[in-house]
Amino acid sequence: MINLIPMPLSIAESFEVYSMEKKNATVFISKELEGIYEILPVILNCEFRKGKETADISFIYDSAEEKEGYSLKINEKGVRIFASSYEGAFYALQ
Repeated sequence: MINLIPMPLSIAESFEVYSMEKKNATVFISKELEGIYEILPVILNCEFRKGKETADISFIYDSAEEKEGYSLKINEKGVRIFASSYEGAFYALQ
């Protein structure tokens, strides 16, 4: 059992891993979610530089997500967060 707060509606567990060096991290943020860039260093306690969609961490706008919902996918290529709003992207960071 995975303990998360707030508890998501569904969880699909995988055992894929992504390792990221803090000093070299890149972040891509869809223009609809750009506000999240300002709080990243505070929440994750590291600095980032902007990158393309293939960055270490990508915040991708997805209108299919609920307003405060998100999907989080982690694999050897990076971390992908799909959200339709700032709130959803913020909750994904928690």
